[in-house]
Amino acid sequence: MGSTAQEIISEAFRHHNLNEVNAFSVSQEFPYKIAKDILNDVLRMMNRMGSYWFTETRTALSYTPNQYAYQLPSLSIDPKRIIRVRREAAERWGDLKQVNWQQFQACYRNASIATGEPIIWSKFGNTLELNCIPAEDYHLVAYHFADLPAVVAPADTLLVPERDEDVLIDCCYQLLGYKMGRWSYQSAIQAMQVRIQPLLANTKQDAGIAYQMPAAF
Repeated sequence: MGSTAQEIISEAFRHHNLNEVNAFSVSQEFPYKIAKDILNDVLRMMNRMGSYWFTETRTALSYTPNQYAYQLPSLSIDPKRIIRVRREAAERWGDLKQVNWQQFQACYRNASIATGEPIIWSKFGNTLELNCIPAEDYHLVAYHFADLPAVVAPADTLLVPERDEDVLIDCCYQLLGYKMGRWSYQSAIQAMQVRIQPLLANTKQDAGIAYQMPAAF
């Protein structure tokens, strides 16, 4: 299990030779009263920069008779961060092919919508649509990247793996230094971006598998 939010931010404070954070409180003097805000500001910046291999997840597109469209926000799925959609019912396994919305409409929305086994999906705005109405429950699953959740309580455990927590600590250190007037905002942001960049996932491949170039003989 990873470190708690309090442990992460306390470590950043310690690097500035400050006392550890005992609690998230608005009654403590600056800079202790902004401890949670600093950590959440770092998490928001990380979410804006992109996706990370440790935030890859899967969400079921629950079967309902006659349903072929899904509102992605209600499923906590970011439409721009879907990796693939897959059938996972026994003996029905297989990835659905994604096509762009214009082509999808031209091929599958010029007549009444057929019923059968979905093989194509597309999205427009916040809506994901299948090429047909599922004839049965094919156990459709969307694989996608999620945001790092905001910290609420000191005991919250962060999604960042223990081996990469030093990145989070250093980013909090940089932002705290700016808040205390030790360096500029631009310097803090640039340092944070450099630290975060190696954690970004390559969404064009399986982000959880390490790849190595073949040796040349």
